[in-house]
Amino acid sequence: MQFHIFSTLLYIAVSGLAFVFLEHLFGRKIAMISMVIFVVHPIHVEAVAWISGKPYLLIAFYVLLATLFFIKFIEDQKWENLRPVWCLILGFLTDNPRPFSFFVIIVLYLILNKVDIRKNKLFKFWPYILILLGITAYVVLANIVQE
Repeated sequence: MQFHIFSTLLYIAVSGLAFVFLEHLFGRKIAMISMVIFVVHPIHVEAVAWISGKPYLLIAFYVLLATLFFIKFIEDQKWENLRPVWCLILGFLTDNPRPFSFFVIIVLYLILNKVDIRKNKLFKFWPYILILLGITAYVVLANIVQE
Protein backbone atom coordinates (compact mmCIF):
# COMPACT_ATOMS: atom_id res chain seq x y z
CA MET A 1 0.00 0.00 0.00
CA GLN A 2 2.79 2.44 0.88
CA PHE A 3 4.45 1.78 -2.46
CA HIS A 4 1.32 2.87 -4.33
CA ILE A 5 1.01 6.05 -2.27
CA PHE A 6 4.66 6.93 -2.93
CA SER A 7 4.31 6.18 -6.65
CA THR A 8 1.14 8.26 -6.89
CA LEU A 9 2.78 11.21 -5.14
CA LEU A 10 5.84 10.88 -7.35
CA TYR A 11 3.60 10.79 -10.45
CA ILE A 12 1.85 13.97 -9.28
CA ALA A 13 5.26 15.64 -8.77
CA VAL A 14 6.44 14.55 -12.25
CA SER A 15 3.21 15.86 -13.75
CA GLY A 16 3.72 19.20 -12.00
CA LEU A 17 7.32 19.50 -13.20
CA ALA A 18 6.27 18.56 -16.74
CA PHE A 19 3.58 21.25 -16.63
CA VAL A 20 6.07 23.90 -15.52
CA PHE A 21 8.49 22.82 -18.27
CA LEU A 22 5.81 22.84 -20.99
CA GLU A 23 4.40 26.14 -19.75
CA HIS A 24 7.84 27.68 -20.01
CA LEU A 25 8.27 26.43 -23.57
CA PHE A 26 4.80 26.79 -25.10
CA GLY A 27 2.61 28.88 -22.81
CA ARG A 28 -0.14 28.06 -20.34
CA LYS A 29 -2.88 26.97 -22.78
CA ILE A 30 -0.83 24.37 -24.63
CA ALA A 31 0.72 23.16 -21.37
CA MET A 32 -2.74 22.64 -19.84
CA ILE A 33 -4.03 20.68 -22.83
CA SER A 34 -0.87 18.57 -22.99
CA MET A 35 -0.90 17.83 -19.28
CA VAL A 36 -4.55 16.80 -19.23
CA ILE A 37 -3.75 14.24 -21.91
CA PHE A 38 -0.54 13.21 -20.13
CA VAL A 39 -2.12 12.79 -16.71
CA VAL A 40 -5.14 10.73 -17.76
CA HIS A 41 -3.47 8.61 -20.42
CA PRO A 42 -3.77 4.93 -19.45
CA ILE A 43 -0.21 4.02 -20.44
CA HIS A 44 1.05 5.58 -17.20
CA VAL A 45 -0.66 2.89 -15.13
CA GLU A 46 2.47 0.74 -15.41
CA ALA A 47 4.73 3.41 -13.96
CA VAL A 48 2.43 4.05 -11.00
CA ALA A 49 0.96 0.62 -10.21
CA TRP A 50 3.91 -1.69 -10.85
CA ILE A 51 6.94 -1.72 -8.61
CA SER A 52 9.20 -2.22 -11.63
CA GLY A 53 7.96 1.10 -13.06
CA LYS A 54 9.25 3.23 -10.19
CA PRO A 55 12.65 3.90 -11.83
CA TYR A 56 10.87 5.55 -14.76
CA LEU A 57 9.12 7.97 -12.41
CA LEU A 58 12.37 8.74 -10.59
CA ILE A 59 14.24 9.32 -13.84
CA ALA A 60 11.49 11.62 -15.14
CA PHE A 61 11.51 13.53 -11.84
CA TYR A 62 15.28 14.08 -11.80
CA VAL A 63 15.59 14.87 -15.51
CA LEU A 64 12.77 17.43 -15.38
CA LEU A 65 14.11 18.97 -12.19
CA ALA A 66 17.63 19.27 -13.62
CA THR A 67 16.24 20.72 -16.85
CA LEU A 68 14.26 23.38 -14.99
CA PHE A 69 17.31 24.37 -12.92
CA PHE A 70 19.39 24.58 -16.10
CA ILE A 71 16.79 26.79 -17.81
CA LYS A 72 16.75 29.00 -14.71
CA PHE A 73 20.55 29.27 -14.95
CA ILE A 74 20.38 30.24 -18.63
CA GLU A 75 17.82 32.95 -17.87
CA ASP A 76 19.34 34.41 -14.68
CA GLN A 77 23.06 33.69 -15.15
CA LYS A 78 23.32 32.84 -11.45
CA TRP A 79 25.65 29.99 -10.53
CA GLU A 80 23.52 28.84 -7.62
CA ASN A 81 20.98 27.62 -10.19
CA LEU A 82 23.61 25.41 -11.81
CA ARG A 83 24.81 23.61 -8.68
CA PRO A 84 21.71 21.39 -8.35
CA VAL A 85 22.07 20.43 -12.00
CA TRP A 86 25.56 19.05 -11.40
CA CYS A 87 24.36 17.13 -8.34
CA LEU A 88 21.48 15.63 -10.30
CA ILE A 89 23.82 14.72 -13.18
CA LEU A 90 26.11 12.89 -10.77
CA GLY A 91 23.03 11.04 -9.59
CA PHE A 92 22.25 10.13 -13.21
CA LEU A 93 25.64 8.48 -13.58
CA THR A 94 24.75 5.90 -10.94
CA ASP A 95 21.74 4.64 -12.91
CA ASN A 96 21.37 2.94 -16.24
CA PRO A 97 21.94 5.07 -19.34
CA ARG A 98 18.25 5.95 -19.59
CA PRO A 99 18.47 9.41 -17.96
CA PHE A 100 21.00 10.65 -20.47
CA SER A 101 18.11 12.07 -22.44
CA PHE A 102 18.76 15.11 -20.24
CA PHE A 103 21.67 16.10 -22.47
CA VAL A 104 19.52 15.82 -25.59
CA ILE A 105 16.82 17.96 -23.97
CA ILE A 106 19.35 20.64 -23.04
CA VAL A 107 20.85 20.77 -26.54
CA LEU A 108 17.38 20.98 -28.11
CA TYR A 109 16.38 23.71 -25.68
CA LEU A 110 19.48 25.75 -26.54
CA ILE A 111 18.86 25.32 -30.28
CA LEU A 112 15.11 25.99 -30.23
CA ASN A 113 15.44 29.09 -28.05
CA LYS A 114 18.44 30.33 -30.05
CA VAL A 115 20.60 30.78 -26.97
CA ASP A 116 23.96 32.28 -27.89
CA ILE A 117 26.31 30.40 -25.59
CA ARG A 118 29.20 32.73 -26.42
CA LYS A 119 27.42 35.50 -24.52
CA ASN A 120 26.58 33.12 -21.70
CA LYS A 121 28.67 32.25 -18.66
CA LEU A 122 28.33 28.62 -19.67
CA PHE A 123 30.76 29.14 -22.57
CA LYS A 124 33.74 29.15 -20.18
CA PHE A 125 32.84 25.67 -19.04
CA TRP A 126 32.65 23.88 -22.40
CA PRO A 127 35.84 21.88 -21.70
CA TYR A 128 34.30 20.56 -18.49
CA ILE A 129 31.03 19.83 -20.24
CA LEU A 130 32.91 17.88 -22.92
CA ILE A 131 34.67 15.87 -20.20
CA LEU A 132 31.30 15.15 -18.59
CA LEU A 133 29.87 14.07 -21.94
CA GLY A 134 32.89 11.80 -22.41
CA ILE A 135 32.29 10.19 -19.03
CA THR A 136 28.63 9.82 -19.95
CA ALA A 137 29.51 8.13 -23.24
CA TYR A 138 31.86 5.78 -21.39
CA VAL A 139 29.16 4.82 -18.88
CA VAL A 140 26.60 4.26 -21.63
CA LEU A 141 28.99 2.12 -23.70
CA ALA A 142 30.00 0.12 -20.63
CA ASN A 143 26.34 -0.65 -19.90
CA ILE A 144 25.68 -1.60 -23.52
CA VAL A 145 28.66 -3.97 -23.60
CA GLN A 146 27.59 -5.58 -20.29
CA GLU A 147 24.18 -6.44 -21.67
